[in-house]
Amino acid sequence: MAANIISIFSVLILGVAIWFGVKNKEAYEAEMDKRYKMETTLDQTRGSLIDTKKTLATTEGELNETNGINESLAKNLSTQEEKNLNLEESIESKKEIAAEKKGEVELANESLKDLGDVEELIARMKRTQRELAELSASLSDKEAKIATLSEQKANTQTSIDGLAEVMRLRRNKISSPGLATSIRSVYRGWGFVTIASGDYAGIVKGSTLDVMRDGQKVAQLLVTAVESNSAAADIIPSSIEEGETVYPGDKVVATSVTPASAPASASN
Repeated sequence: MAANIISIFSVLILGVAIWFGVKNKEAYEAEMDKRYKMETTLDQTRGSLIDTKKTLATTEGELNETNGINESLAKNLSTQEEKNLNLEESIESKKEIAAEKKGEVELANESLKDLGDVEELIARMKRTQRELAELSASLSDKEAKIATLSEQKANTQTSIDGLAEVMRLRRNKISSPGLATSIRSVYRGWGFVTIASGDYAGIVKGSTLDVMRDGQKVAQLLVTAVESNSAAADIIPSSIEEGETVYPGDKVVATSVTPASAPASASN
């Protein structure tokens, strides 16, 4: 009888040991899976940082190139305006010559009526008139070119202003004011979320975003990693009221930044 009881206890102890062994194995596998995910997230974050640096370098190169184009257009415009002024002066000179020749013809007609022919003077006057017409046509062509250059200059300046604004937002760690996206997934245990938009939508690493629901702000996020079409952000604990949380599908917008507070954002 005692031997049976001892056998039963031995079986129970062995079963408990096996159960704990299985649980420990599951816990170990779960911990290794978490560590793998963390290492994967770290690798993605490093890749995103490299992509962001490349994008910034490309943007700065485009801005320098655009500035060079604008300077070239400004020089061309100045040159065309100078040529136009010279043409106008030439036209005025030709008009004066034409007026003088016309006076000469009239005077010749009066003084040489009995001498006959003034065809040569008339031919000279016609040639002068043709030259005047050619100069007028040339002036119209130059004015059209100047108008085209002015339009190109305005378009280039618009591009420069747009690039400058993008660079200002990146320097000050501010996401695009027109950003409108949503939370893709929530990792409450780790305190972060993924966002359904990224660099292409104007999300900037280090910026803060507002989580909106039914027109009310329920939380704030701090962007920690940005890819082309996705981003990751930490949930700022102090921004959430007790009992509140965020959910996939919640709307995400850029935190409103006033001009006075923009430098403060940059320093953070």
